[in-house]
Amino acid sequence: MGTRGRPRKSTEQHKLDGTYQECRHGNNADVLISNVLSVPKKIEVPEEIKNLNNKTIESLFKKHVDMLISLKSIYEVDIPELIHLYLILNDIYKLREVMNELDIKTNFFTYEKMQKLFLKQISSFNVLGSKFYLTPQVRAQMRLNDLQELNETLKLEEKLKAAEKNPVQKLINKKKN
Repeated sequence: MGTRGRPRKSTEQHKLDGTYQECRHGNNADVLISNVLSVPKKIEVPEEIKNLNNKTIESLFKKHVDMLISLKSIYEVDIPELIHLYLILNDIYKLREVMNELDIKTNFFTYEKMQKLFLKQISSFNVLGSKFYLTPQVRAQMRLNDLQELNETLKLEEKLKAAEKNPVQKLINKKKN
């Protein structure tokens, strides 16, 4: 059985440690992605979800989006997939309502087919939801180190913003460029 090396440090961690080198770390995926994609400050409830006329789903969407924004783990390109997640949730609710109205004794085969569809929808919801930290299992797998890295990244961003406001730092940055 082969051994693996140490886990790779994020670019932000290199910057915090003072070991960041542009030639070595400048092309890391996290740097390139953060340059291309941006984390939105706020995401409004989309029309597709508003048109469902389900206040519960709207509320869940808002809470989930706020969590993802605070974790800085959602980008603009992820929003359509997140909308589909909540459309699936709506379908699950509707299926359950219809199933509750069915008499199992007289409509056994219909109920059985709906039950299979219901379970398929739940499975799709869980698979898609795991991408957005929705299931407890996925949240439990988030390592404490991941959260610490996120916290360090947020601190670094605050330091960089503060440095950009400093007039001396502005002159140094102009001189470097």
